[in-house]
Amino acid sequence: MSFVTKSIRLVVPANKAKPSPQIGQALGSLGINMMKFCKEFNAQTTRYTDEIPMRVKLYAYNDGSYNFTVHLPRTSWFLKKCAKVEIGARQPGHEEVGIVHVKQLYSIAQLKQTDSEDLSLVSLPNLFKSIKHQCKGMGLKIDYRTEEDFKREQELREVQGSGLAAAAAAAAGGAGKKKGKKK
Repeated sequence: MSFVTKSIRLVVPANKAKPSPQIGQALGSLGINMMKFCKEFNAQTTRYTDEIPMRVKLYAYNDGSYNFTVHLPRTSWFLKKCAKVEIGARQPGHEEVGIVHVKQLYSIAQLKQTDSEDLSLVSLPNLFKSIKHQCKGMGLKIDYRTEEDFKREQELREVQGSGLAAAAAAAAGGAGKKKGKKK
């Protein structure tokens, strides 16, 4: 009869598991073949887009075998990707760092509900409310307009942002010129 000797948690990019110091240090101490784990992990995550940081729970047994489960990234990762921001607000409630559409929140809730057995027991409206509150805690504004209006505004912001970036670059380029000496 085998029993769990140790459990570890890893974050590994989907479809891109390869022998690395991060994986090697975690698995080497357990006596688990790193190449075998990488192949099994990559086979299990083929349905996901490359480079998504998947959370892995690995259980090592006393007979040398192991078992692992793969879970989607944290909700905050999805929210940051939807809002196209790197980090949340430093002072949530006082500043807003991005905007997410209500439909994106609903999609995240659906994904998270299928991710684990625990979350499948939570109703979709309650999971949606939880994600909505997490947005507020990250300083993200929720947009309830139609999806077409939301996309149009996002495109407009990107165009304006690139125009501002070009103007700033032109201004910076002009500032670096040296003036000639007056005689």
